[in-house]
Amino acid sequence: MSDPHDCTHVTDHAARPHADEAVQVEANIVGAERRRLDDDIAAAKRRGAASRQRIEAAEADIREALRAELSASRDALAAIERQHEVTVAMIRSAAQAEVERILANARQAVSGSDLRLDHSHQNDSRQDGFSNAE
Repeated sequence: MSDPHDCTHVTDHAARPHADEAVQVEANIVGAERRRLDDDIAAAKRRGAASRQRIEAAEADIREALRAELSASRDALAAIERQHEVTVAMIRSAAQAEVERILANARQAVSGSDLRLDHSHQNDSRQDGFSNAE
C-alpha cells in the first residue's frame, strides 16, 4: 500500500523530466561530437586524396623529365658514335696513305738500288775485262 505521506514517488516523477532532458542534452552533445569527428575524417580523406594526386602528378613529371633526359643522352651518344666513326675512317685513310707512301718509297729505293747494282756490276765486268756480250 502506498503511504500518503511518502514523497519519494513525487520526487521521482519531478526528477524524471530533468533526467530525460539531461539524457537528451548528452545525446545532442555526442551527436554533435560525432558529426564533428565525421567531418574531420572526411576532410582528412580529402586532404589525403589531394596529396596522393599531387604526388602522382609530381612522379609523372619526374618520369617525363627522366624520359627526356634519357632520350637526349641517347641522341648525344649516337652523335658521339657517328663522330667516332668519322674519326676512325679519317685515321684509317691517313694510315693507308702512309702505308702506300712507305711502300712507294721502298719500291723506289729497291728499284734504284737494282739499277745501281746493275750499273756497278756492268762497270765491274768491264774493269775485269769481261763484257756482257760474252
